[in-house]
Amino acid sequence: MVAVDAPSRDIVAALLSPEHRVLAERVDLRQEALFAVFSATTPYGGYSITINAIAVADAEIVVDVTLLQDDPAFPKIEAATLPYHLVTVDRSALPQKSDWRYRLVSGDRLLAAGSPSPR
Repeated sequence: MVAVDAPSRDIVAALLSPEHRVLAERVDLRQEALFAVFSATTPYGGYSITINAIAVADAEIVVDVTLLQDDPAFPKIEAATLPYHLVTVDRSALPQKSDWRYRLVSGDRLLAAGSPSPR
């Protein structure tokens, strides 16, 4: 998901923990865009998703991520979790076209592709 205005940030923020919601609300969307990647809801803790790099070429943004199961940095709890990672990107680095597309990859594996949501 990519937040570039207040309504799209509100959609992203609704999926975040309270402490991360506060941080997302502090992003100056005139200068930065908020990128959020989410893994599937898991039945217990210990999963993570990390944005490694974001590359922009013409009207395409490629977000490279690492998905980990049994990540030692996260406690293994028996509760549903929704792993996510947030980063900000300078808006001047993003495509100027309104019809830009994204690819979410993990190494050489394509995880998702399309138009960002929300916009």
